[in-house]
Amino acid sequence: MDIQNHLESYNELIFSYFNSSLSKEDEKILIHWLNKDVANKNYFDECHEVWLSTKLKGAQKDFDSEEAFLRFKKKIKRTSSERYLLKRVSISLGKAAAVLLITFLLGVLAFSLAHKNKPGDLTYFTITVPGGSKTKMSLPDGTQVWLNSQSKLTYASNYNQTTREVKLEGEGYFKVAHDKKRPFLVNTSKITIRALGTEFNVKCYADEGLIEATLVTGSVKIEEIARKSNNKENSVILKPNEKLVFVKQTGKLYLKSDSLKTSQNQMIHPESPAIKEAREEKMIVKTIDPLPQIAWKEDKLVFTGENFDEIKAKLERWYGVTVQVSDSELISYHFKGSFEKETLEQALEALTLAAHFKYKIYKDHVTITK
Repeated sequence: MDIQNHLESYNELIFSYFNSSLSKEDEKILIHWLNKDVANKNYFDECHEVWLSTKLKGAQKDFDSEEAFLRFKKKIKRTSSERYLLKRVSISLGKAAAVLLITFLLGVLAFSLAHKNKPGDLTYFTITVPGGSKTKMSLPDGTQVWLNSQSKLTYASNYNQTTREVKLEGEGYFKVAHDKKRPFLVNTSKITIRALGTEFNVKCYADEGLIEATLVTGSVKIEEIARKSNNKENSVILKPNEKLVFVKQTGKLYLKSDSLKTSQNQMIHPESPAIKEAREEKMIVKTIDPLPQIAWKEDKLVFTGENFDEIKAKLERWYGVTVQVSDSELISYHFKGSFEKETLEQALEALTLAAHFKYKIYKDHVTITK
């Protein structure tokens, strides 16, 4: 079999995988082929880029899988038989679609196949979102996932077999496809969220001292990983409109100023040794309005009375910039409001009306002074 025919024999399997219609038997065949040669993985990555372009080309109308497959095959035929890889893919889109493609690819950044020498020879899929971007994707079982900026989602090739398990770093919103036989698990550094079919938001940035899980509909069970590994039960079941806050021993805490006062009425920095020693890992459940917590997936940046330190972190992720605050007095200021389509400069202008600070923007760096 020549190289062209060899690739053609796997194109339908690859397409079916991207379209979430691959049978378990064929999925094993595809995974075996991917693990057989690094060139196969590279070819798969190139095919994924083509697949994204075919979907985006039809973004303004209802998606037709048969039409997409024809466009997919047509582009894949440009394969170089000499190099066994696709060369640069030429994507011809209208101006608006081209902007959409660039935004999407920046959001996803990479759909990488990282082969690990693990039991069962699993292949791991990782979706990474850089600062200033967001993306939406579908998992093989139909579960929809929104990923916020500076986030990473990883799942293995055995996803949707006995369980549906993902690992999250950053922030994600999950609309889980119902399957009572296969629980859906989101693993973070400290807790695991277990669901069957529901919608919830998880925020778990490594540099922050809190992990937050907000339930919108359905029910989820949250388990502390450390207690689970020690055969000790420490779990919480959330109801809609409830948020679980897990306090970590490490990471930055955004504490209210009133909670930082000593007996002499002096202020203590949130990361001072006194605060760090007093911190213990625990889970707290609150009843809340979930809409501000999940507004980011609708491209809305909402502030509900946060201090400037937390606002600074949100601005950095939202716009993909670095913010330097030179006056510590600004940290105690609190803001309420929301932004939807405002530019960075427009958002800063609005904030200055409340705090009366000055700012300078140079490329991707913002300096704020009193």
